[in-house]
Amino acid sequence: LQGRRWFGGKARIMQLVEITEVIPIPQEDPLAVLALIRVEYTEGEPETYLLPLRYLPADRMTPLLDSPAALARVRVKMKDSEQEGLLIDAMWDREFQKLLLDSISRNRRFNGPAGDLITQAIKTFRRQIQKEASTLEPTLLKGEQSNSSVLFGHQFILKLYRRAEVGINPDFEIGRFSTEKGFP
Repeated sequence: LQGRRWFGGKARIMQLVEITEVIPIPQEDPLAVLALIRVEYTEGEPETYLLPLRYLPADRMTPLLDSPAALARVRVKMKDSEQEGLLIDAMWDREFQKLLLDSISRNRRFNGPAGDLITQAIKTFRRQIQKEASTLEPTLLKGEQSNSSVLFGHQFILKLYRRAEVGINPDFEIGRFSTEKGFP
């Protein structure tokens, strides 16, 4: 966590870090999981962060080994053998980026052990995505500090709010309100 741009607790002393929830995305054949990470500090309130994780087998991991996407080299048990691979932050993965956009456009629900992840699109977005979906290529924006954003063509920005908090995110609410009111 300390090395991630979006982690806000760098100046605090961590006491405990635990994965509290893992939601497979998609459910039927997971490409990745959305992990909720709870961080407790020696002082102050704990924080929860969203970390989408993806496993890449050895034959696909080389280009990402020294990139900010890489989290850990891992060994996975597969029936009678072990396979080496790389655990990455899935926001760096183009397939996962496209899956998120598609999930939002389809109002998908992903079930987790303690709760659900629900994607929801406003009408304006659904109308526009139907026209543009086939030509949209994702590009991860690398300059952000507290969130992760993906630009799809010149039409859409998908923002993953890394720090989960109770209630509606003001940044999200302002954008939704402005779009629904027809703000150009």
